[in-house]
Amino acid sequence: MSVFDPDTFLGQEVAVAMPTRYPTIPDGDYIGSISKIAAREFSNNVVLDVTWELQDAELAEQIGMDRVTVRQSVFLDVEDDGTVAEGDNKNVSLGRLRSALNQNDGTMWNFNMLIGAGPAIVHVVSKPAKDDHETIYNNVTRVNPLY
Repeated sequence: MSVFDPDTFLGQEVAVAMPTRYPTIPDGDYIGSISKIAAREFSNNVVLDVTWELQDAELAEQIGMDRVTVRQSVFLDVEDDGTVAEGDNKNVSLGRLRSALNQNDGTMWNFNMLIGAGPAIVHVVSKPAKDDHETIYNNVTRVNPLY
């Protein structure tokens, strides 16, 4: 492995145009597993970002990527003390995700158990960004169990 030198790196010259957008994944159902999760605050909401790695070698070759990943954002119901809200009409989307992964059976659970979970069938939809119609986002809109 080479030694990274920031000065050499920042001084290098590049003579090619770089892409300005990621490839669009065709809308449809794919088999995927969760490779990463992250939580963030957005407009006074807590959002769970789930990164799915699609298990489709043909698609990866078609769009020129080694790993095809797509994001699912799950808005969470949270109590005032920051804990996950429980009960009727609370965290239904999270419950659906957990059910598709056979993790919603009432036993002790935590978010980290999602990492590596799957495979499941993920439905991917592409849509343009609100403020820039040239930017296309690929998002998971639903997850179903793989039976």
